[in-house]
Amino acid sequence: MLSQPAEHKLFRIEANQSISDSGIKINEKYSYQDEMYLCLSSHIKAMKKGTSSLEPFFWIAEDDVVLPSESDLALLLKEKPEDAEVIQCCAISNYAVSRGKEELKKGNLFFEWVNAYKSTAFYGITREAALKFIDKFGDFDFSETEKIYPDFLIYDELKTYTTSYPFAVTDTTFDSDIVHKIREGFISPTLQAIEFQEKGRVLVDLFKLKGKKVYYIQNIGNAGDALINQSTFDYFELIGLDYEVINWYDARNLKEEIIIYGGGGSLVRYYSHCKRALEGIIHCNQMILLPCTVEGHEDFLRSAGSNLTIYCRERISYDYLKKINHKINVFMSEDMALRYESNAFTKANSKKVLKVFREGVEGISRKPCNDISVTLNNADWWRSANCKSVVDSFFNYINEYQEVHTNRLHVAIAASLLDKEVTLYDGSYYKNRAVYEFSLSNNPKIKIEDGYKKSSSTTVC
Repeated sequence: MLSQPAEHKLFRIEANQSISDSGIKINEKYSYQDEMYLCLSSHIKAMKKGTSSLEPFFWIAEDDVVLPSESDLALLLKEKPEDAEVIQCCAISNYAVSRGKEELKKGNLFFEWVNAYKSTAFYGITREAALKFIDKFGDFDFSETEKIYPDFLIYDELKTYTTSYPFAVTDTTFDSDIVHKIREGFISPTLQAIEFQEKGRVLVDLFKLKGKKVYYIQNIGNAGDALINQSTFDYFELIGLDYEVINWYDARNLKEEIIIYGGGGSLVRYYSHCKRALEGIIHCNQMILLPCTVEGHEDFLRSAGSNLTIYCRERISYDYLKKINHKINVFMSEDMALRYESNAFTKANSKKVLKVFREGVEGISRKPCNDISVTLNNADWWRSANCKSVVDSFFNYINEYQEVHTNRLHVAIAASLLDKEVTLYDGSYYKNRAVYEFSLSNNPKIKIEDGYKKSSSTTVC
């Protein structure tokens, strides 16, 4: 057990080893739960150590936890609800992970704890709340309480919030007497939390920019890029980010500022505009490229420094960047379009099939077929208020169909958000399949097929 004051000093607390040697008074109805009583007493010992530091807020961690970063802890201290006495940062529950995903997409870092959100693996607590809890249970007298599980007792006694993002997770390789008995129950939700940690990373990191002025360069392109940008704008507004949209040419005059470049698929060998924009702002204090696919442009990427952060929306791009330049800050995170709120669109009950296929460098030897990413695109959306109208037209069109076949990634993403049956086909390189494997493969309504096999078919369009 670890007690960690807010300035992040760690103190190790040795757990009690036996009921008889620790002066613990148990509830005889639950006399078979020695491990829980010992665990509870260890948390109280950690609280006593934490309160002795005189810090107004401190963290408590069990031995099997993977600790959050210092920037994550600083964010939690800054954003925690005013009435929060406890912040649960590791909830080992499939329900908590599912709820957390939805809350984070809405721009909420916290929601109120309920007893379905298990685990005291890592939490923060105010000194005042810890003293209140110690006053009631500090002599290890649990004989009158029905709540013998640490999470139920601590969190129910105090005003507790759960973080929407799993800032801490348990180490699934760790073993102890308690962990061994409950291992089967926590492995699945822990793995889900670890997956969510990766996929939701960018949404949390954007919170860390609150209170700072940032400049945003849109990734210009088709209706799919409009969807990415609109989802990004919506999230900026939800979290209260102070941002200004700027074009890449004017951004070259910025030096000490933070610049965010919109995500997408433009930093690949087929296109040069994203690379040119980044080259023009390479001298800036901080550059952030939102979830994207990266391929080629090796000379530029090798020359980049630690002021560049890139979020990759699939594994292949991540591995590529980690291999060619260790100075770039590289993370995984889902495409921003996947957090777009589609509930405003009433789901259609049509049985019609929509087929959308692209041509050009990302297509596969075929003529375009009803390429709505182009035909519904307003070329002026990136410098006007038309972005939302393009996205609305995009969704309304797709919503008229029940089944969608496409090699357009964001047609597939929009269709998935509308709960359609989707077949996504490979394009000319790995993008579609890699994004599918990272973000879409868990959806039983979406499948992927070899685009080359379909390219010669006369019945696709």
